[in-house]
Amino acid sequence: MTCVAESNIVLVRTEKTYDYSKLDFKKLKVTELKNILSEWGEQCRGCTEKSDYVRLVEELLPKHVPDAAKARSQGEL
Repeated sequence: MTCVAESNIVLVRTEKTYDYSKLDFKKLKVTELKNILSEWGEQCRGCTEKSDYVRLVEELLPKHVPDAAKARSQGEL
């Protein structure tokens, strides 16, 4: 959770948690895909299209969330 103070107003931003085994990455916004990559300590160099981000997240999923990748490969998606 991140708190940001602006004037006398405090904004609270919560981190989204995803069920990667069931998530359709194509339905996410680019910002959300970038956040996922950032949480994983990765970044997409040379990405210009949303499909580039989707491809990279799907490619890195087994490295960062192996259980979800296994579930997806078994057709549970």
